[in-house]
Formats: sequence, structure tokens, C-alpha cells
Amino acid sequence: PNEGQGGEGIIITKDPKEYVDKDYAIQKQIIPNLVNGRIWTVRIYIIANYFNNKLTFWMTRNGIVRFAIFEYEKDSQEYNQLITNEAAVKRYTNDYKNKLSKNMIGKISSKLLRKMDNYQIRIKNLKTMMKESKDKLKEHFEPNKEVNGSYHVLGLDVIFDKNEKPYVLEINQCPMFCITPPLIKYGDNRIASYEERIYIEIIKNFIKRPLRDETPISNNFLFKI
Repeated sequence: PNEGQGGEGIIITKDPKEYVDKDYAIQKQIIPNLVNGRIWTVRIYIIANYFNNKLTFWMTRNGIVRFAIFEYEKDSQEYNQLITNEAAVKRYTNDYKNKLSKNMIGKISSKLLRKMDNYQIRIKNLKTMMKESKDKLKEHFEPNKEVNGSYHVLGLDVIFDKNEKPYVLEINQCPMFCITPPLIKYGDNRIASYEERIYIEIIKNFIKRPLRDETPISNNFLFKI
């Protein structure tokens, strides 16, 4: 639903006709790409940068991979086999934290896309998809034209099918950058979570840099759509 958040309001059905005239986005299930037998999605970030009367979109080369709680079964309508929403996974792990093995927690904990197999293929396919969708994105996005050098961060949730083809699930206009497990530690010093690391890179590239031109600091972190 348009007003849903945290995985709430998502309905899994084999008869979507009753939702056609309601305020829902209807998505057909695909044959998913599985990791550890589980469905996974990736949150990629898009930065809309308005500079000198020109709107440019940049996309991060890394993202946060999230997993469904249980292993996927064909034709299943089980929510915890099909949904990877981080808030929903956190609710489940908090409810059952004393009953989950370390092995299972490891399998459903978030990871970075760069650390996954087939990274180069997946990021190439993401680039192609976003370049093909750029005009549609520009059509529906309204930048803050009162501030030269303004930026807006969008959260793009993507799922891959068994052939590594990406599909957009949703675009979040106000993605949350929150501290989530697993916390990364080195000795006794806490190191930033995955979300924080990516957000720090966005800050370095767009917020604290001198706005002399439209090019970010690091092309290793971003590419232009």
C-alpha cells in the first residue's frame, strides 16, 4: 500500500483482482534468485543532484542485501519466506531472539552487495536497468530548484530473478539510515553499520564537498545514470 511502512500492509495473494481499484501497487511474483535457499533483495541508493539548472542522478555502486527469514518454497504464500523488509525481520528476530541459532542469524543478517557472488554481473545489470529508466525517474521527481547544488537521497529496493535480471520493487523517497545488526566490531571499538558507511560516503560526496561542479569526489562509489 502507498501508506505502508516497515513491511506492514503487504498482502500476498493468488487473486489480486480485488485490489485493482484500491490504493495498492500490484506486483507479480518472479522466479527468484536464492542465496542460502532464501529470497533476497538489495537496497541501492540514488542521489538526485540539482546543479546549475540541471538534474543529474547518481547511483551507489554498493548496497545493503537483506534476506527473508525462512528458506523459499515454490508456490508458498508464507510472509516470512517472501518478504525481506528489514523492519519485519527485526520484529521477528526480537520476538524469537532466544530461540534462533547463531547459524540462522548469520544467514538472515544484512550483507553488502560487493561481498556477494556475481557482483560485477549484478551491478552491470543494475546500471543498464537504471539508464533505461532514467527518463521515467526524471518525469516523476521534482528537485528543490531554490537551492543550487541541492540533493535528495532515494532508496531503491531491487530483487533479482534466477537469470540475474533486476526488478524494482519500490523507490523510497525518504529511506531510513538506521543502526541495524550486525554491528561491525574491531577489538573493543564499534565500527559504523552498513547503512552508516554508505551514508558517510554520500555525505563526503555531496554534502560537505565544495559545490564547484556537478562531479562527485569518488567514481568508485558512484556512477552517473
